[in-house]
Amino acid sequence: MVLAVIAAAGDIPPAAQVSLPNQAPTGASLLGPGTIEVGGQRAAILICYEQLLTWPMLRSAIDKPTILIAISNEACTAATTVPRIQHACVRAWARLFGLPRSFSD
Repeated sequence: MVLAVIAAAGDIPPAAQVSLPNQAPTGASLLGPGTIEVGGQRAAILICYEQLLTWPMLRSAIDKPTILIAISNEACTAATTVPRIQHACVRAWARLFGLPRSFSD
């Protein structure tokens, strides 16, 4: 799923050409790496509610990402304002740090 979103972002190789490391740094570690290398890009990946929190994005910004990827499953929140708020937050983070963004919902 992440790779398809990344490939749709533009100058990034198709998913078939991208290989992820065995342990992607996208766990619950507050002090771990804030980006992951994908297709020659340093991607900051925000999953679901992380898009609304400051720490995950600020931690990622330390690693100077070159793209912001936001992933969420809006099936359970589609009838609420949550998806709109998440999109607004992702746009704001991308604008603040001057990053291209890709959003998957």
